[in-house]
Amino acid sequence: TAAAAAADELGDGEGGKEGGSAASTDDGPVAGASLDAMTTPPDEVIVVLVNTVSRIGAYLRSHADDTRTVAFQSKDQVPRLGMTRLKLVNLLEAMLRVDVPQIDAAIKENGVLILVLDLFFKYEWNSLLHHSVSGILQCILEGSEARASLQEHLILECGLLERILRAFEKDQSAEAEAAAANLAAAEMLKKEREGKAE
Repeated sequence: TAAAAAADELGDGEGGKEGGSAASTDDGPVAGASLDAMTTPPDEVIVVLVNTVSRIGAYLRSHADDTRTVAFQSKDQVPRLGMTRLKLVNLLEAMLRVDVPQIDAAIKENGVLILVLDLFFKYEWNSLLHHSVSGILQCILEGSEARASLQEHLILECGLLERILRAFEKDQSAEAEAAAANLAAAEMLKKEREGKAE
């Protein structure tokens, strides 16, 4: 059976009978594989993913030269992220969830997290992008000690905290400007009404 064949490949001569740990096939759990064997990709897959990181970074860098815009709900023109960039960020999130040291190292060495944060703060109205980037940050910051190097890279070299503070100050400034504009408009309207009353 498929279960017996899988168990034999994993070194369980009993063909999936009691005594082995659970693995997963199309027919359900079988014996003979550890949890790590089920969740860690094969070496050849890891190699492909590691080699893909630099290409992802190269494409994401192109956002700096992209002048395309899209009409927002308010009719204002905002920068256009594009579906390809969004899917590449989604892919990076999935790769980080696998939690493989070689992939983490490639992401750090290629400066991909800096690019991801650049996108996050540039395309401030793209909620799908923000959701995926939040997942990336969660994977890293809530990771084990094995990810200490990547965590340090994110906070120090990528300037995560500084970026957050700058964004907060920008929002505060924009709110203050909006409040001042509303106050000026209210004063002008008041004067107009007073003039008509006279």
